Amino acid sequence: MTGRLEGDRGTVSGRDLSRRFYERAVRPLVSGVPHAAALLGEGSEVLGFDDEISTDHDFGPRVQLFVPPGFDATPIDAALRGLPARFDGFPVVAAGWLRVSQEEPFVGRTGGRGDDLGSRMLVARVARDLVRIGFLLERRWAPYGKWLTAAFAQLTLADQIGEHLHHALRATRWLEREAALCVAASHLAAATNRLGLAEPVDPAPRRFHSRDIHVLGGERLTRALTDAISDPPLRTLLTRLGHRPDGPLGHLPGAIDQATDSVEILTQPIRRRDYAPALGLRA
Repeated sequence: MTGRLEGDRGTVSGRDLSRRFYERAVRPLVSGVPHAAALLGEGSEVLGFDDEISTDHDFGPRVQLFVPPGFDATPIDAALRGLPARFDGFPVVAAGWLRVSQEEPFVGRTGGRGDDLGSRMLVARVARDLVRIGFLLERRWAPYGKWLTAAFAQLTLADQIGEHLHHALRATRWLEREAALCVAASHLAAATNRLGLAEPVDPAPRRFHSRDIHVLGGERLTRALTDAISDPPLRTLLTRLGHRPDGPLGHLPGAIDQATDSVEILTQPIRRRDYAPALGLRA
Protein backbone atom coordinates (compact mmCIF):
# COMPACT_ATOMS: atom_id res chain seq x y z
CA MET A 1 0.00 0.00 0.00
CA THR A 2 1.13 3.52 -0.68
CA GLY A 3 0.28 7.03 0.45
CA ARG A 4 0.55 10.50 -1.00
CA LEU A 5 3.55 12.40 0.22
CA GLU A 6 3.03 15.83 1.76
CA GLY A 7 5.85 18.09 2.92
CA ASP A 8 9.54 18.58 2.23
CA ARG A 9 10.65 15.35 0.60
CA GLY A 10 14.34 16.18 0.75
CA THR A 11 14.52 16.08 4.54
CA VAL A 12 13.53 12.48 5.20
CA SER A 13 14.77 9.14 3.91
CA GLY A 14 12.39 6.74 2.21
CA ARG A 15 12.86 4.22 5.02
CA ASP A 16 12.03 6.73 7.74
CA LEU A 17 9.07 8.05 5.78
CA SER A 18 7.66 4.55 5.25
CA ARG A 19 8.26 3.69 8.92
CA ARG A 20 6.28 6.77 9.97
CA PHE A 21 3.59 5.90 7.44
CA TYR A 22 3.24 2.45 8.98
CA GLU A 23 3.36 3.60 12.60
CA ARG A 24 1.03 6.57 12.25
CA ALA A 25 -1.34 5.60 9.44
CA VAL A 26 -1.33 1.83 8.85
CA ARG A 27 -0.74 0.12 12.20
CA PRO A 28 -3.66 1.83 13.99
CA LEU A 29 -6.00 0.46 11.33
CA VAL A 30 -4.85 -3.16 11.69
CA SER A 31 -4.28 -3.38 15.44
CA GLY A 32 -5.21 -6.82 16.72
CA VAL A 33 -4.51 -8.45 13.36
CA PRO A 34 -1.37 -10.66 13.29
CA HIS A 35 1.00 -9.26 10.68
CA ALA A 36 4.55 -8.28 9.84
CA ALA A 37 5.42 -5.06 8.02
CA ALA A 38 8.33 -4.50 5.65
CA LEU A 39 9.64 -2.26 2.90
CA LEU A 40 10.46 -4.45 -0.10
CA GLY A 41 10.73 -4.19 -3.86
CA GLU A 42 12.31 -1.63 -6.17
CA GLY A 43 13.65 1.75 -5.16
CA SER A 44 16.97 2.96 -3.78
CA GLU A 45 15.31 3.67 -0.43
CA VAL A 46 14.86 -0.09 0.16
CA LEU A 47 18.64 -0.40 0.57
CA GLY A 48 18.99 2.99 2.24
CA PHE A 49 20.76 4.59 -0.73
CA ASP A 50 18.14 7.21 -1.60
CA ASP A 51 18.95 10.91 -1.72
CA GLU A 52 17.17 14.08 -2.88
CA ILE A 53 17.49 13.04 -6.53
CA SER A 54 15.69 9.78 -5.76
CA THR A 55 12.49 11.66 -4.90
CA ASP A 56 11.77 12.81 -8.44
CA HIS A 57 9.90 9.63 -9.40
CA ASP A 58 8.07 6.72 -7.79
CA PHE A 59 8.86 8.01 -4.31
CA GLY A 60 6.54 8.08 -1.33
CA PRO A 61 5.41 6.29 1.81
CA ARG A 62 4.77 2.59 1.27
CA VAL A 63 4.76 -0.66 3.20
CA GLN A 64 4.00 -4.35 2.60
CA LEU A 65 2.01 -6.37 5.15
CA PHE A 66 2.43 -10.13 5.65
CA VAL A 67 -0.14 -12.30 7.41
CA PRO A 68 -0.03 -15.99 8.43
CA PRO A 69 -0.72 -18.62 5.73
CA GLY A 70 -4.43 -19.17 5.25
CA PHE A 71 -5.33 -15.98 7.13
CA ASP A 72 -8.39 -14.19 5.77
CA ALA A 73 -7.03 -10.76 4.83
CA THR A 74 -10.46 -9.32 4.01
CA PRO A 75 -10.64 -7.34 7.30
CA ILE A 76 -7.23 -5.81 6.54
CA ASP A 77 -8.30 -4.79 3.04
CA ALA A 78 -11.42 -3.18 4.46
CA ALA A 79 -9.52 -1.37 7.21
CA LEU A 80 -6.88 -0.01 4.84
CA ARG A 81 -9.55 1.83 2.87
CA GLY A 82 -9.36 4.27 5.76
CA LEU A 83 -5.79 5.31 4.92
CA PRO A 84 -5.37 9.08 4.61
CA ALA A 85 -5.41 10.59 1.13
CA ARG A 86 -2.24 12.53 1.99
CA PHE A 87 0.68 11.72 4.22
CA ASP A 88 3.53 14.15 5.03
CA GLY A 89 3.18 15.70 -0.68
CA PHE A 90 4.07 18.02 -3.19
CA PRO A 91 1.03 19.66 -4.84
CA VAL A 92 1.24 17.39 -7.88
CA VAL A 93 -2.55 17.15 -8.34
CA ALA A 94 -2.79 20.94 -8.38
CA ALA A 95 0.03 21.08 -10.92
CA GLY A 96 -1.70 18.45 -13.06
CA TRP A 97 -4.87 20.52 -13.27
CA LEU A 98 -2.84 23.61 -14.09
CA ARG A 99 -1.35 21.77 -17.07
CA VAL A 100 -4.85 20.92 -18.28
CA SER A 101 -6.01 24.52 -17.93
CA GLN A 102 -3.12 25.80 -20.03
CA GLU A 103 -4.21 23.97 -23.19
CA GLU A 104 -7.85 22.89 -22.85
CA PRO A 105 -9.27 26.01 -24.59
CA PHE A 106 -7.02 25.48 -27.61
CA VAL A 107 -8.97 22.40 -28.73
CA GLY A 108 -11.87 24.67 -29.68
CA ARG A 109 -9.68 27.59 -30.70
CA THR A 110 -7.83 25.57 -33.35
CA GLY A 111 -10.94 23.70 -34.43
CA GLY A 112 -12.92 26.90 -34.85
CA ARG A 113 -10.19 28.27 -37.14
CA GLY A 114 -10.32 25.18 -39.35
CA ASP A 115 -7.06 23.70 -38.03
CA ASP A 116 -8.32 20.15 -37.69
CA LEU A 117 -4.88 18.60 -37.25
CA GLY A 118 -3.98 21.10 -34.54
CA SER A 119 -7.24 20.40 -32.72
CA ARG A 120 -6.60 16.65 -32.82
CA MET A 121 -3.06 17.05 -31.54
CA LEU A 122 -4.23 19.20 -28.65
CA VAL A 123 -6.96 16.72 -27.72
CA ALA A 124 -4.29 14.04 -27.45
CA ARG A 125 -2.10 16.27 -25.28
CA VAL A 126 -4.90 17.18 -22.88
CA ALA A 127 -6.13 13.58 -22.79
CA ARG A 128 -2.65 12.46 -21.72
CA ASP A 129 -2.64 14.99 -18.90
CA LEU A 130 -6.08 13.81 -17.77
CA VAL A 131 -4.88 10.20 -17.76
CA ARG A 132 -1.92 11.18 -15.58
CA ILE A 133 -4.26 12.99 -13.17
CA GLY A 134 -6.20 9.73 -12.90
CA PHE A 135 -3.06 7.98 -11.66
CA LEU A 136 -2.45 10.71 -9.08
CA LEU A 137 -6.02 10.52 -7.77
CA GLU A 138 -5.78 6.75 -7.30
CA ARG A 139 -2.29 7.01 -5.79
CA ARG A 140 -0.69 4.99 -8.55
CA TRP A 141 2.55 5.71 -10.38
CA ALA A 142 2.09 6.59 -14.06
CA PRO A 143 4.50 4.60 -16.25
CA TYR A 144 6.09 6.03 -19.37
CA GLY A 145 4.27 6.30 -22.68
CA LYS A 146 4.64 2.70 -23.83
CA TRP A 147 2.62 1.38 -20.90
CA LEU A 148 0.67 4.47 -19.82
CA THR A 149 -2.73 3.58 -21.23
CA ALA A 150 -2.34 -0.15 -20.52
CA ALA A 151 -1.84 0.69 -16.84
CA PHE A 152 -4.57 3.32 -16.98
CA ALA A 153 -7.07 0.65 -18.02
CA GLN A 154 -6.52 -0.97 -14.61
CA LEU A 155 -7.63 2.14 -12.72
CA THR A 156 -11.14 2.43 -11.33
CA LEU A 157 -11.51 5.83 -12.98
CA ALA A 158 -10.86 4.30 -16.40
CA ASP A 159 -14.41 2.93 -16.44
CA GLN A 160 -15.76 6.46 -16.01
CA ILE A 161 -13.59 8.42 -18.41
CA GLY A 162 -11.99 5.95 -20.82
CA GLU A 163 -14.97 5.92 -23.19
CA HIS A 164 -15.09 9.72 -23.32
CA LEU A 165 -11.37 9.97 -24.05
CA HIS A 166 -11.79 7.44 -26.87
CA HIS A 167 -14.65 9.51 -28.26
CA ALA A 168 -12.62 12.71 -28.04
CA LEU A 169 -9.73 11.13 -29.93
CA ARG A 170 -11.94 9.52 -32.61
CA ALA A 171 -14.35 12.40 -33.24
CA THR A 172 -14.24 13.97 -36.69
CA ARG A 173 -15.76 17.29 -35.58
CA TRP A 174 -13.98 19.56 -33.12
CA LEU A 175 -17.20 20.31 -31.22
CA GLU A 176 -17.58 16.59 -30.47
CA ARG A 177 -13.95 16.37 -29.36
CA GLU A 178 -14.37 19.35 -27.06
CA ALA A 179 -17.59 17.99 -25.54
CA ALA A 180 -16.15 14.51 -24.90
CA LEU A 181 -12.99 15.96 -23.39
CA CYS A 182 -15.09 18.16 -21.07
CA VAL A 183 -17.09 15.15 -19.87
CA ALA A 184 -13.90 13.21 -19.08
CA ALA A 185 -12.44 16.20 -17.26
CA SER A 186 -15.67 16.66 -15.29
CA HIS A 187 -15.51 13.09 -14.01
CA LEU A 188 -11.93 13.64 -12.86
CA ALA A 189 -12.87 16.94 -11.22
CA ALA A 190 -15.61 15.16 -9.27
CA ALA A 191 -13.09 12.49 -8.25
CA THR A 192 -10.72 15.22 -7.08
CA ASN A 193 -13.52 16.68 -4.97
CA ARG A 194 -14.15 13.29 -3.37
CA LEU A 195 -10.61 13.20 -2.00
CA GLY A 196 -11.59 15.99 0.39
CA LEU A 197 -8.29 17.82 -0.04
CA ALA A 198 -9.98 21.19 -0.54
CA GLU A 199 -13.34 22.88 -0.88
CA PRO A 200 -15.24 21.15 -3.71
CA VAL A 201 -15.22 22.80 -7.12
CA ASP A 202 -18.19 22.74 -9.49
CA PRO A 203 -17.23 20.02 -12.00
CA ALA A 204 -19.53 21.31 -14.74
CA PRO A 205 -17.89 22.61 -17.94
CA ARG A 206 -18.23 26.31 -18.73
CA ARG A 207 -17.55 28.82 -21.47
CA PHE A 208 -14.02 30.07 -21.89
CA HIS A 209 -14.49 33.75 -21.11
CA SER A 210 -17.05 35.06 -23.63
CA ARG A 211 -16.01 32.75 -26.45
CA ASP A 212 -18.02 29.89 -27.88
CA ILE A 213 -15.48 27.46 -26.45
CA HIS A 214 -16.20 25.11 -23.55
CA VAL A 215 -13.68 23.94 -20.96
CA LEU A 216 -13.64 22.50 -17.47
CA GLY A 217 -11.49 25.35 -16.15
CA GLY A 218 -8.77 23.25 -14.56
CA GLU A 219 -7.18 26.27 -12.91
CA ARG A 220 -10.17 26.39 -10.53
CA LEU A 221 -9.06 23.08 -9.03
CA THR A 222 -5.48 24.29 -8.89
CA ARG A 223 -6.67 27.34 -6.97
CA ALA A 224 -8.76 25.33 -4.51
CA LEU A 225 -6.04 22.74 -3.89
CA THR A 226 -3.22 25.23 -3.39
CA ASP A 227 -5.25 27.59 -1.21
CA ALA A 228 -6.12 24.65 1.06
CA ILE A 229 -2.47 23.77 1.76
CA SER A 230 -1.52 24.63 5.34
CA ASP A 231 1.77 22.73 5.67
CA PRO A 232 4.44 25.43 6.36
CA PRO A 233 7.18 24.03 4.06
CA LEU A 234 4.70 23.68 1.21
CA ARG A 235 3.33 27.18 1.75
CA THR A 236 6.88 28.52 1.68
CA LEU A 237 7.53 26.65 -1.57
CA LEU A 238 4.33 27.98 -3.15
CA THR A 239 5.21 31.54 -2.14
CA ARG A 240 8.67 31.14 -3.64
CA LEU A 241 7.03 29.97 -6.87
CA GLY A 242 4.88 33.11 -7.02
CA HIS A 243 1.62 31.74 -5.61
CA ARG A 244 -0.55 34.09 -3.56
CA PRO A 245 -3.85 33.15 -1.88
CA ASP A 246 -6.67 34.76 -3.87
CA GLY A 247 -3.97 36.15 -6.18
CA PRO A 248 -1.65 34.77 -8.85
CA LEU A 249 -1.35 31.00 -9.06
CA GLY A 250 2.34 31.42 -9.70
CA HIS A 251 4.71 29.00 -11.36
CA LEU A 252 3.68 25.48 -10.37
CA PRO A 253 5.69 22.84 -12.26
CA GLY A 254 4.76 19.90 -10.03
CA ALA A 255 7.15 16.96 -9.98
CA ILE A 256 9.89 16.98 -12.58
CA ASP A 257 8.13 14.34 -14.70
CA GLN A 258 5.14 16.71 -14.94
CA ALA A 259 7.32 19.58 -16.10
CA THR A 260 9.14 17.59 -18.78
CA ASP A 261 8.83 14.23 -20.49
CA SER A 262 12.30 14.34 -22.03
CA VAL A 263 13.90 10.91 -21.82
CA GLU A 264 17.30 12.61 -21.91
CA ILE A 265 16.47 14.37 -18.64
CA LEU A 266 14.32 11.87 -16.75
CA THR A 267 16.70 8.94 -17.22
CA GLN A 268 19.86 10.84 -16.29
CA PRO A 269 20.23 11.75 -12.59
CA ILE A 270 22.83 14.44 -13.28
CA ARG A 271 20.61 16.10 -15.88
CA ARG A 272 17.59 15.93 -13.56
CA ARG A 273 19.66 17.61 -10.89
CA ASP A 274 20.77 20.33 -13.30
CA TYR A 275 17.29 20.87 -14.75
CA ALA A 276 15.21 20.90 -11.58
CA PRO A 277 16.45 24.21 -10.12
CA ALA A 278 15.47 26.02 -13.33
CA LEU A 279 11.88 24.98 -12.58
CA GLY A 280 12.04 25.98 -8.94
CA LEU A 281 12.24 22.35 -7.83
CA ARG A 282 14.74 20.91 -5.40
CA ALA A 283 17.90 19.72 -7.11
